[in-house]
Formats: sequence, C-alpha cells, structure tokens
Amino acid sequence: METKEFLKTHRWDEITETWMLKNGVEPPVGVIPRAVFRSQRDDFLRKNSWNDMNSTWVPRDPVPATLSNLTRAQQQADTLAFMRTHSWDEEGGEWVVNPSRQMK
Repeated sequence: METKEFLKTHRWDEITETWMLKNGVEPPVGVIPRAVFRSQRDDFLRKNSWNDMNSTWVPRDPVPATLSNLTRAQQQADTLAFMRTHSWDEEGGEWVVNPSRQMK
C-alpha cells in the first residue's frame, strides 16, 4: 500500500538518479524543500569540522573573545597587535591591513 501511494506522488528522474515529486503534488507536512536543506547543510559545514580524535563536530573558528572578558593588559596587547598590522583608510572609511606589516 505504501509503495502505491509513493508511486502516485513521485517519479524517478533519470538525470539526477533521484525520486522527485510529480508536478502539482505538495510535499508532506514537515518536509523542508531541498534548497533550504542544502543551504542549512552548507552553513553547518562552513562553521564546523569533524574531529576524528573525539568523533564529534567542532566549531571551525572559536568564538572571538569580547573585550569585556579580557583583562586590561590583554586588551592593551590586543589593541597594540591590531595597530601594528592595520591602518585607518580615510577615503574608504575602514580599517585595512598594512601589506608590509602583516603578521606571519
């Protein structure tokens, strides 16, 4: 019975080798569109990576420290390191990296 119901609403696509909903058929309630699913997947993979040692997903970039969580000495060191490698572009109105002073 399930097979007959499925074949009423789906067709086999030879090009993509997947089952596709037939034209005019609405997807079941709770099923998200493929494009939304792919964008969510890509977003997750962009932000996380697999760690074989722990067998878990870990964030690619740790959450940046906020200045309120740093000591005064850490804030000053962070500001000094930034000022060594960046300068303010008056025309563009933004901070730019100094090509000759980039950290290696």
